[in-house]
Amino acid sequence: MMINCYYYAPHVHSTISRHLEWDFAKMADMGVDVVSICIQETHLNCHSDGIGAWHAQRVRNVRDLAHKHGLKIHAVPNRWAGLTAGWIEGFNHFTVQHPDTFSLNEDGTVVDLNEMPSSVCHPKVIAHFETFIPKLFNDFGFDGLVWDEPHAHPCFNPEAIKLRPSDADPADWYYSKFAEFVNRMSGLAKQCHSSAVVSLFIQPGQEVLFDRLLDCEHLDFIGSDGHVRRSDYKMHRMKGTIFDVYQKVNPKIVEKGRKSMFLMEAQRHRDEDLAHYLEVAGEAFRLPMDQLMFYYSAHEMTPANEAIFNEHTWKLIAEIAQQGVKKA
Repeated sequence: MMINCYYYAPHVHSTISRHLEWDFAKMADMGVDVVSICIQETHLNCHSDGIGAWHAQRVRNVRDLAHKHGLKIHAVPNRWAGLTAGWIEGFNHFTVQHPDTFSLNEDGTVVDLNEMPSSVCHPKVIAHFETFIPKLFNDFGFDGLVWDEPHAHPCFNPEAIKLRPSDADPADWYYSKFAEFVNRMSGLAKQCHSSAVVSLFIQPGQEVLFDRLLDCEHLDFIGSDGHVRRSDYKMHRMKGTIFDVYQKVNPKIVEKGRKSMFLMEAQRHRDEDLAHYLEVAGEAFRLPMDQLMFYYSAHEMTPANEAIFNEHTWKLIAEIAQQGVKKA
C-alpha cells in the first residue's frame, strides 16, 4: 500500500528548511512513501520580464528535501482554472483573465460563484493545462500528481454547446467530456515523466462523475476523500464521511479492477472534535485500500490539542506502514 502525506503548502509560507527537514524525517520514519504539496499556477509562471516566480526555488527546495529523505513528491494542481480544489487560500489568475471560459448555467449565470470553474471544452483551458502540466515534471521534477476534488458541473458555455449533440443530456455529456479532459491531462503527465503516478479523489456526492472517471486509463489510483467521523456526529463543516463514501465507491473500484485511494479528511477538525477523532480514526485509516492519503496536521485546533491529534495520527500511520493493509 502507498502512504501519501498531504502537506498542503509548505513552500509559500515562512517554514524554514530545518523545520521541513524535521517533518520529512518524521514522515520517512513513519513509513510514508509520498508527500504531496499544492502548486498554484503562479508558482510555475514567470513574470513578464522573464524572471521566474519567487516561489520557484522554494518549490525546488521542498522537492530536494523530500527526495533527500527518500520520499517521492507529488504535485496537487491547486485551483487551476477553478477546476480543482487544494489549498483553501490559493488563488490563480487564469479565470480572472479569461472570463469567457467560465462554466455557465443554462440561464447564463456563472456556475458556483465560490469556485468559478472554467469549462474543459474551451480551447484556452486545454492550452493552459497543456502548458503548465509539463512544467511540473520538466522544470520542477515532480514524481506524480494528484487531482483534488475535480469541479465538474453541467456546462452551458458556448464552446460546450457547440460540441454537445442536440439530443444529449447536458449533465451526462459534460461529465463524460470532463473525464476525457482528466484522462488527456493525466496522459500528458505520463508523457513528461514515464514513471509518473497520477491519483484522483472526488468529494462525497460526486458519484455520477466518479462513474465516468473510473474509465480514465491514465489514472493509477482513484477514490474519494471523506470526513473522519461517524454519520451521526455533527461538525461545524459537514461533508460526507469516509465510511459512507467508502461503501459507495469502493465496490465500483473493485469491480473495475482499479487501484483505490482514500484521503482521510481531518485537517479542519477543531478542539471539540478531537475526542471523536481519536475514537474513530483507527477504523477509518485501516479501511482496505491501495493508497492511503492523510493530512500531516490539523490546523484549526489549539496547539495542545493539535499535538494530541498529530501524535495519534502519526502513530496510526507508523502502525499501518509496518503491518500493511491488504486490499478488499
